[in-house]
Amino acid sequence: VLAPTVLWTLPWSAATDTASRPAPGLDGPYGGEIHLAADWPLDGSLRMPAPDAPDAPADADLWVFRWDGARWRPAGPLGGDPDQPRWYALGSPGLHAVFRDRTAPWIDPRPLEVTVREPSAVPGVTLPRWITVPVEIVDRGTGVDDASIGASLDGVPLIVEPDLIRHRVLVTVPDGTAPGRHELRLEAADAAGNRAERSLVVQVR
Repeated sequence: VLAPTVLWTLPWSAATDTASRPAPGLDGPYGGEIHLAADWPLDGSLRMPAPDAPDAPADADLWVFRWDGARWRPAGPLGGDPDQPRWYALGSPGLHAVFRDRTAPWIDPRPLEVTVREPSAVPGVTLPRWITVPVEIVDRGTGVDDASIGASLDGVPLIVEPDLIRHRVLVTVPDGTAPGRHELRLEAADAAGNRAERSLVVQVR
């Protein structure tokens, strides 16, 4: 439950490590470090100077990422004012590097087909009239901010259900929606503020 008694910090260079490739859409890395420790707090983090991060300005799209053995995953944004040294919260040992995320989430543009749902088999339970369909939303940088997700159907605001663990949102059109062609507009931003919008065709049958 205590902070590590010993923390080793070693420099890391992307130029000599071809295994830890950055994901498409991430600029950098702007330097990196390898942190090693014999033990770690059960619930805590250490404030660490950011490895070779640009001093200013304190851009929201500049984040620290951690290599999990397969890809870079966001470890958190950089803290500090433009006039102060940059820092980040180190939540676990491992390889960390600073990247700039300039790519918005990707929203699947394929048309959706919505059909009538099967009646409920449970007495007294009424299900929505139309089936729920998923729309894929993927962001391999800082990740989709679920609070940024918005939707409308034919210009009328629509509530969709985020399912970001599976990189998607679940769309259920209102019961009163008439069969035919409709327009669904989806928008989402990542944690760095990069925003995407997409217009999809929805065929209700």
